[in-house]
Amino acid sequence: MKTRLLLCFVALLLCSCSKKQQAASALPEDLFVRFYADKLIIQEESVLLHSDSTTTNHRIDSLYQAYNITSTQVQATIADYKTDVAKWKDFYDKVIQRLESLQQAPHKK
Repeated sequence: MKTRLLLCFVALLLCSCSKKQQAASALPEDLFVRFYADKLIIQEESVLLHSDSTTTNHRIDSLYQAYNITSTQVQATIADYKTDVAKWKDFYDKVIQRLESLQQAPHKK
């Protein structure tokens, strides 16, 4: 009986650590591009404004909440992109396009 319970536990553990689970939690590309670009903006503003890490982390946490995503999802998405160099490059090209479009957009008052 103990052996069966142990085998069930190990099987459950292996299933929860599979790559399929990571891929399932990866974010849609358009959402991830927008999030990543906004995160880069926050990080750059923090450098330019000499913000402390607490303020920066709070702003990034707020960004996660605004997009309704988790850091685990972001890490899974990054891990998924890193498996394919062409996909990773395409992602960065889209982030650059997003940043350029934000820079050219008229500022709201």
